[in-house]
Amino acid sequence: MLEKAGHLAFSDLCEVGKEQGGLIKLAREYKVKIPEGFDQLIETLATDGCKEGQLPAAQGWPIIHFASSAVLEETLHCDSNASAALQGLQTRYPTVKEYKEERL
Repeated sequence: MLEKAGHLAFSDLCEVGKEQGGLIKLAREYKVKIPEGFDQLIETLATDGCKEGQLPAAQGWPIIHFASSAVLEETLHCDSNASAALQGLQTRYPTVKEYKEERL
């Protein structure tokens, strides 16, 4: 769990059209059709993680890349030790509020 991270913290969607007011503003400007009754839901989802006070996307990317790489290396290289680096994730990245590991 990343502290102050919104729904979009794991993508680059907050950076799309940032200088023009963000993704939802661009969608409206270009007349993207939103199903009736879903305006508020779409706006909430399209801005959660992009708001003032939330973790900036660029600060979350190194954490996400590090963790994703460790898990992929363990899986794709069949290296059961590759994800051991995740144990120190909170020390390496203080923005990580909580770390839980689940094995299937």
